Amino acid sequence: MNYNRSDFRLASALPWQFLFLVITAALLWFRTPANIGIALLTLCVVWDILFYLWSRTEASIQLKQILIFSMVLSIFQIFPDWVLSRHLGVLVLPPDGLFKWDTVSGYMALLWTIPASQILIAYSVAHERWGYKLAYAAAILVGAILFIGSEELLWMLPSWYAINVIKWGHVARYIILPEILLSFMIVFVFGRVKEKSLLWYTCGAALVSFIYTAAAVLSYHLMG
Repeated sequence: MNYNRSDFRLASALPWQFLFLVITAALLWFRTPANIGIALLTLCVVWDILFYLWSRTEASIQLKQILIFSMVLSIFQIFPDWVLSRHLGVLVLPPDGLFKWDTVSGYMALLWTIPASQILIAYSVAHERWGYKLAYAAAILVGAILFIGSEELLWMLPSWYAINVIKWGHVARYIILPEILLSFMIVFVFGRVKEKSLLWYTCGAALVSFIYTAAAVLSYHLMG
């Protein structure tokens, strides 16, 4: 896995990130419980478009690879959310004005693109500066901040929230270790498929999602 040199400049993301934050603030300001699902789906689509435009302006193959893998992974991440909500009954995605994949809101098929892409960006930048060991630590730290932060805050929108489990604040205790493992697996698998075909991306993303699901179920039974 060669992350020794990134083919993009991190500073060039700032205008795109600022634009995303402005759009996010506007959409969330006018949100209601009846349309929050539509607002979140819109934000996911905006993120993907802005990320793609950033990759085009940088002429970056690596950014395009990150976006494609993150989008494929996000689709597969419907499965663990479905297992946790439908079969274990520990995750609730309330009515939000958007269609559902059984118990899982439609926007979840794209939402995971946002943290996954940021984890991979963090690894790539850190690897270039500090080597792979600290880069893994940086990626896991970014993942923990994003995943735990979302568990703690997004219920207020309202979005998903945990029930019937031990929680620290609004964070389900059992999901912390699986989400740390998820951050590691995103980096590890991406590094092994990024130069290959879409079929490899799909198989790699499916593997990441399966391992995360298994870890979440096991952790729930041990720690929930």
